[in-house]
Amino acid sequence: MNLTLTMGVKHAGKAYKRDDLGMNMDQALSLATGIAKSEFLLKLSLPGNVIQDDLIKILVGEGL
Repeated sequence: MNLTLTMGVKHAGKAYKRDDLGMNMDQALSLATGIAKSEFLLKLSLPGNVIQDDLIKILVGEGL
């Protein structure tokens, strides 16, 4: 199974805030839990998520 996930706000126009873009810590923790429980995930793509180093560590299991 492949999963592509982009987190953000649709149709925000000029009114968007930087915090509305990308993934936050709670979302990364939830996704990491799902990844760890998945038996069939072959490919994970996270385009446009403004993922920082601390979130990457969580997603790959180093920050748990």
